[in-house]
Parts: sequence; C-alpha cells; structure tokens
Amino acid sequence: MVMGYEKNAAKGDKSSYDKKITELNRRIEQVRRETVTDIMNAKTYEEAVKAKEKLRQTLDEICEEIKNARKEYKGILLKVRTVPVEKAEEKPLARRKLLRKAELPTPSRQLLYTVGLLGILLASVGVNAYQAFTIASFQRELTDKETIISELVTLTEKQNHTIDVLSRNLTEASDRIIELEEELTDAYSTISSLEKELSEAQALTSNLVDKLKVANETISTLKAKLDELYSTNIVLKRELNKTYEEINLLKERISELNKTIESLYSTFNYNLTAKPNKLIAYPNSSASTTITVEWLGGPSQPVNLTLEWEDGNITAEIAPTSGVPTPEQPLTAGLTVYIKPQASLKTYYITIVAISQYGLEKTEVISIVVQEHEIPPVVG
Repeated sequence: MVMGYEKNAAKGDKSSYDKKITELNRRIEQVRRETVTDIMNAKTYEEAVKAKEKLRQTLDEICEEIKNARKEYKGILLKVRTVPVEKAEEKPLARRKLLRKAELPTPSRQLLYTVGLLGILLASVGVNAYQAFTIASFQRELTDKETIISELVTLTEKQNHTIDVLSRNLTEASDRIIELEEELTDAYSTISSLEKELSEAQALTSNLVDKLKVANETISTLKAKLDELYSTNIVLKRELNKTYEEINLLKERISELNKTIESLYSTFNYNLTAKPNKLIAYPNSSASTTITVEWLGGPSQPVNLTLEWEDGNITAEIAPTSGVPTPEQPLTAGLTVYIKPQASLKTYYITIVAISQYGLEKTEVISIVVQEHEIPPVVG
C-alpha cells in the first residue's frame, strides 16, 4: 500500500465549496429581502412576529450549512488516500530502494503542495471574513427591523386600543339605535292609536255638530217659552213675596205659640222617691227597691231615669228607663243591685237621676249596706 495527497480532488471540492458559499450568500440576501417585505406588509402584530421567527429559523439553518461546509472542506484538505499497489516481483534490494526513492515526492513538489494548501486556507479565511461581514451587516439590518417591529407593535397596540374604544362606541351606538327603533315603533303605534282616536273624535264631533244644530233649534223654542215664563214668573214672584210675608207672620205666631207652650211645660213638676232607700245585702247576692216619679203639677211630659255609681264591686239596672207620670198614674220603676263575691263589707251608694223632656232634673241617692250572712242559731 502507498500513501499520497489527492490534488485534483481538492481542486474540485474547493470549487464546490465556493459555489455552496455563493449559493448560501444568495439565500441570505433573498431571505433578508423577503423578511423585510413580509414585515412591511404585515397587517397584524402576529404576522410580523411570524416573519421575524421565520427569518431567525432560516438564518440558523444557513449558519449550520456554512459550518458543515467548512468542516467538510477542512476534512478534504487533510484527507489522504490509500493507493493499492500490486505486489512486485522479487527484485534485488538495490532496485527496490531506487523505486522507493523514485516514488517519494521531490522538495519542489512538496513546496507546491504547501503553497496550494496555504492558498486554500487563505481562500477559506477570506470566505469566512466575507461571511462574518455579511452576517454582521445582516444583524445590523435585523436590529433596525426589530426596532421597526417594536414601533409597529406600539402602533398596533395603540390601534387596538383605538379599535376597542371605537368598538365600545359602536356597541353603545347600536344599543341606542335599537332603543330608538323601539321608541320609533312605540311612536308609530301611538300615532296609529291617535289617528284612530282622531277619526273617532271627528265622527263624534260631526255627530255633536248635528246635535248642536238640533239643540240650537230647541234653544230658540225654549227661549221663546222662557220669555213667556219670565212674564209669568214676574207675576208669581209678586204673589210669592206676598206668601213670604204671610209665612213670616205665621213664623212669628208659631214662635209666640212655642214660647207659650214652653212656659206652660216649664210649670211641670214631679217628685222622685225610692222606697226603701237603704238596702241590706251580702256578697254574691242582690237587692231591690222601687223608684217612683209622682206628678205634682203642669202638663205631663216624659221623664228619663239613669243610674250612677263609682265602685266596681256592684252593678245596678233599672226598668223601665222612661215614662210619663200623670195625675192619675205615677211612673214606677224597679231598681236591682247586684253584689259581686269579692265586694268589701261596707256601704255602697247609687245615684238615681231623673230628667224631664224640658230639662227638669232631680236626683235620689240610695245606700246598700253589704254585711256577712247571719249564722242561724243552733237548736239543741
């Protein structure tokens, strides 16, 4: 086996590497332009953020491809190949040494290899510097775009706030429109009702006008009769005045007659007595007496009888409570007193009040002595 460098393969891989780097730079520029266009055309904040994330993802993929290409290119420079050599026939030792010496690279050839390797390394460094410059430029543009995106986000937030305010105003306006439509419907209904009422009122007015015409004719007739009645009324008024004078004379005579009757009735007199006027009673018992109203003089008239007492341990009633005493027959009434079981052993008083029709008042007081029951004597 014999070891050696692959010069032609390295040249071919260098060309592929340059093409790949050029293609990646073209992709970076294309992606940059597309991202700027997407951000500028974004209608919402979410679309701008998606464009930004897509840009970052694409840049990460391109950077990864650049790293892989560099690794592959460096690996090619250091790659060696093994060239299989058929086993030579047995030759003398001196001849084999000459062949080995002829197969080893000469110093000039080794120098060419070194210069070529340095050129490839310098080209790689140049590409890397160009790539770093391109990435730095793109990062500056990306920073500018992020600033633009931040401003767009702020503007979008303000627009969203404005949209929210307008939405609330629109909702309130819609609610107000609905209320106005309801009010308009009610107004139409009211107008319809009013039109109906107006039509009825017009019909009623027409009917009233007809009745008013008839009434005017009637009024004219009544006015003629009223004039006739007015003449008659004058005559009747004169007669009525004469009647008033006669009535006033009759009133004066009635007043004089009432005075005569009152003076006559004021001569009425009577006597009020109770027999007996002192009663003996026991707790939880009753006692009675007779009240007499005796006529003494004057025209007879009704007399009312009432009772008055203060202690609640007794009650009393009288019957009848009114009557007319005459010279032939006095007014008599029965008075009954009821003693309650808890009544004290003492004397109670009841006042009998008699009032005649024309105001003559007389009183009589009776006493009720409440005492213990007498115990009958024991017979032995």
